[in-house]
Amino acid sequence: MRNEKCHQELLSYALRIALGGLLLIMGISKFSGGVEAFVNGSIGLFDGTLMPLGVARAYLTVVPLLEVVAGGLLLLGLFTHVAAWVASFMFALFVVGLAATGKPEMYAMMTNNFIFLFASSWLAKLPNGRISLDHVVG
Repeated sequence: MRNEKCHQELLSYALRIALGGLLLIMGISKFSGGVEAFVNGSIGLFDGTLMPLGVARAYLTVVPLLEVVAGGLLLLGLFTHVAAWVASFMFALFVVGLAATGKPEMYAMMTNNFIFLFASSWLAKLPNGRISLDHVVG
């Protein structure tokens, strides 16, 4: 039992660092290039799809902030379960958005996002480890 808990804590730590780092880097890169440039560069993917362009534009505008906040919280281990569920929701929406384009070249990105969705959902279910601010604050 004790070994299993130790393994779960290590897995939680590894997933937090990997997903948190990924999200933080993705969000910062979108901010550094300019959110408007990111939105304008990505909105064309949804032209001619079932997704309304207004919904796609609103979501694309919020994505960089969500990525930075969720990534930072995961790296710190603060509000880990909430941040992991937010990340899961974002990855699920990425998959839906990429599928909505109907473009075969997006399938590889969909696969990556399925993996991230699985990892973030798993992290949300794992217990908080001792190497986290969640553990320190209670």
